[in-house]
Amino acid sequence: MDEKFLNQIDFQPFLSQFFQNASDLFAFVKDKDFKFRMVNNCLLNRLGFLSESEMIGKDDFDFFQTNLAELFRVEDSQVIDDKKSVLNATWSVPNGRGGLDWYISSKYPLMNRSGEVVGLIGVMRGITEVTSILEPYSQLSKVLRYIQENFEKQLEVSELAEMVNLSISQFERRFKKLLNMTPIKFINKVRVDNACEMLLKTNNTLSAIAYDCGFYDHSYFTKQFKKKMGKTPNDYRSEYLK
Repeated sequence: MDEKFLNQIDFQPFLSQFFQNASDLFAFVKDKDFKFRMVNNCLLNRLGFLSESEMIGKDDFDFFQTNLAELFRVEDSQVIDDKKSVLNATWSVPNGRGGLDWYISSKYPLMNRSGEVVGLIGVMRGITEVTSILEPYSQLSKVLRYIQENFEKQLEVSELAEMVNLSISQFERRFKKLLNMTPIKFINKVRVDNACEMLLKTNNTLSAIAYDCGFYDHSYFTKQFKKKMGKTPNDYRSEYLK
């Protein structure tokens, strides 16, 4: 990178055009208090807003369900606290039609000239668009839909690999290259995401929720949930239902 050349460039016009003209990319900037400070048109349209002013100064809890906003907050905190990027994270977001849309997200810390973190910039792209670009990995979209629709079942990597005519080793390599995680970790992520929603929307016991989300061992469910959310399922429910 030629820093001498880049230091003479005013990137503000480019950033403004990039934000407003990216038709298949959700892009946003948040400050260190997690408030939106810049939002592109694609994201505004997705959320049903006409003006950026409707989002500026507000945070995810103003626009998303509590469980999803909490997941966003956990990742945002990681970026700001650790001053490190989170790359190619996989997200499932309700689409308003009773289903989930899948996205790949990357977030980067924003620093001032003193080296202090002042916020973050994030970009998200639908997996459908990503897989169409990253051929031959588009074949995995079939597996992603299957996991989404059958997360409560016993899912075997060998069966998923067979669905797309790959050996287990080939399947795991391609899956990890596309989604930056193993198939097992992705399955557990989908299950935990759904468990978060069940914890807030139902009065079901933790054991019942674990079973309904495909965790047939209660202790394993608690371990995976705490690993992802930083708290136990019971603490999560108690805190956000106060």
